[in-house]
Amino acid sequence: MQTNKALVGLVIGLGAIIVAGMGLLVYGFVQKAADPSFSFFSKTPASVVREPSRTAQLTNITVPLPPGTSVVSVARADDLLMVHTVDEDDNSAILFLDPGDGRIVRRIAFGGRR
Repeated sequence: MQTNKALVGLVIGLGAIIVAGMGLLVYGFVQKAADPSFSFFSKTPASVVREPSRTAQLTNITVPLPPGTSVVSVARADDLLMVHTVDEDDNSAILFLDPGDGRIVRRIAFGGRR
């Protein structure tokens, strides 16, 4: 029987990669258990939540709504305000507002009930 040295080398190499990966996994679990904020990779700036400036001036903001539209609820979604509105025809919309300047970042509209 002739041995295939390339195949044996490949199997040994892949086995070493699996063992190293399992070691990194165990290391990550131990570090995460000791420090919940531990991360192998740094967070991107887009995923970091903006903290409001403590020196920011509080201003009154007016959000224009069409006639006959009323606000159903207001909630916080990350660093935005989520405003649920309904008009006279039972059309519903969700507005995502920047609380700093009141601009509408995103609007999701839903049709009326049938």
